[in-house]
Amino acid sequence: TFRSDVDQLFWGPLYVVRYATPKMTQGSITFMSGQSAFTPTDGAVVNAAMHAAIEVLAKGLALELAPIRVNAIAPGSITTPAWPVEDLNEVMKWAEDKLPVRRMGLAEEVAQAVVLFMTNDFITGEVLHIDGGGRLVK
Repeated sequence: TFRSDVDQLFWGPLYVVRYATPKMTQGSITFMSGQSAFTPTDGAVVNAAMHAAIEVLAKGLALELAPIRVNAIAPGSITTPAWPVEDLNEVMKWAEDKLPVRRMGLAEEVAQAVVLFMTNDFITGEVLHIDGGGRLVK
């Protein structure tokens, strides 16, 4: 629903930052966005808007909270247990046919990006797309 999408995708991360940052003097915050911020789909416009809002929030907070670093990761189609089996098969076929990398991403590949943002002290205000080139295809 509209309210739960807004609460989960925007307000939740914002409240975490609000209550965590007074205890932080350095380090990093990494938000999760999504490919829908760039390629919204029918019936998911609120989801897409919240992903886009998180990306703008990351950029703004990178300035406001400095020297704490703030970034966002925008995953595309990632294989996780959250996919219903019938949908997963369809998305896997789409990825094989359309994505430049010819497969869905792995959760481990998204985790590697999180580690990059946590360990590289010279990255802030960035949005990293882990989408196998999904933004480039229709």
